[in-house]
Amino acid sequence: MKYLLALVLATTVSSIASDRDPLLPPYGPNRYGSAPPASFTYGFSAPISLGTTALGDIESAEFGGLWVGPVVRRDSFDILGGLSYRRLQFSTPVGAPIPNTLQSIAGVVGVQGRWGDKWRARV
Repeated sequence: MKYLLALVLATTVSSIASDRDPLLPPYGPNRYGSAPPASFTYGFSAPISLGTTALGDIESAEFGGLWVGPVVRRDSFDILGGLSYRRLQFSTPVGAPIPNTLQSIAGVVGVQGRWGDKWRARV
C-alpha cells in the first residue's frame, strides 16, 4: 500500500502547447530541470551474499522529491533556491550488513541566466 501511495504522489502530469515558450521547463514555469519534481523507484527481490555466504533476498524502494524556485528575479538572471529529499528503503534479511533506511535532505542553490529569446544557462 505504501508503494502505491508513493507512486500516486510521484506522478507528474504535464501538457505541452504548440505555442509555448521554448525556454519554459517541460514541467511548468516554476520547474528547473528536466526531471519530474517527485520520483519513486522499486527494486524487485534479488539474492545478496557476503563473500561466498548467501544472506537471502533484498528488495529496495527509492523516494525522491525536488523543489527549486526563483528567490530573486532580475531581467537577465534569477537566483534559485530549493530543497531536495531522498529516501532509500531496503527489505533486508537478518544479518545483512545493509541499513533498512537511508535519508537525505539538502538545500539547493543556483543561478539562471537568460540571453535573448532562445538561450538559457543554469548553474
